[in-house]
Amino acid sequence: MRIRLFDFLNAFPYQKVLQEAGLAYELYPDPKSVLCAWQKDHAGIALIPLAAVPRHKRAWLMEWGIASQGAVKSVLLLSEYPPNQWRYIACDTRSLSSVALLRLSMQRGLLPALPLVSSEEGKGAHLVIGDEALRWRTRYLYCIDLGEIAWKLIPLSMPFAVWCSSPKLHHYLNRILQGWRRIPLSWSEEAANRYAFPLSVVQEYWANLRYSFSHRAKVYWHRLLTYEVPQ
Repeated sequence: MRIRLFDFLNAFPYQKVLQEAGLAYELYPDPKSVLCAWQKDHAGIALIPLAAVPRHKRAWLMEWGIASQGAVKSVLLLSEYPPNQWRYIACDTRSLSSVALLRLSMQRGLLPALPLVSSEEGKGAHLVIGDEALRWRTRYLYCIDLGEIAWKLIPLSMPFAVWCSSPKLHHYLNRILQGWRRIPLSWSEEAANRYAFPLSVVQEYWANLRYSFSHRAKVYWHRLLTYEVPQ
């Protein structure tokens, strides 16, 4: 059975859980790469952006993934200029959930409605995700955390990525993950060394994340991001 996930700091605890269960897995550089591989065969289990899961496959979604309740610290709008001076938002498209959440936030009036571009220079903001966002968040004068925006939209855990598989495989991964109760210090130390972050940053970051969430949060956010967001 193929197990696919991306090689970000936020997904490292899943690597450790799978290792301790004696399971092999495939690592990809980012969420979009996992999605592209999974879309070719829909085989096994994959950690993919919530917004990219087809509506007719909602039953394939699990209640495990990577979510936040408030600040997520790794899905950020970064800029040298205040929001009222922005003329565009340059998007990191590796995470479809982040872009969908950005569109929804503009639609609901929580962020200025601006053109989304792949790259630009001038007075604008950049949507940055993953480890890069975690590294760069203190380098800019203005930083907006989309996890905080999501919490303002609806006070439910916001799953940015979810484990997805055919329903018959759910029990297999559930059995493994339900035995996971805490993140040992050794995992934090290993991650700090591997991803070149201070140990305190790793621990604070993981403390902000939620690796499981309610059925309601999963369905609500999936509906919002796939039905209501204009493409």
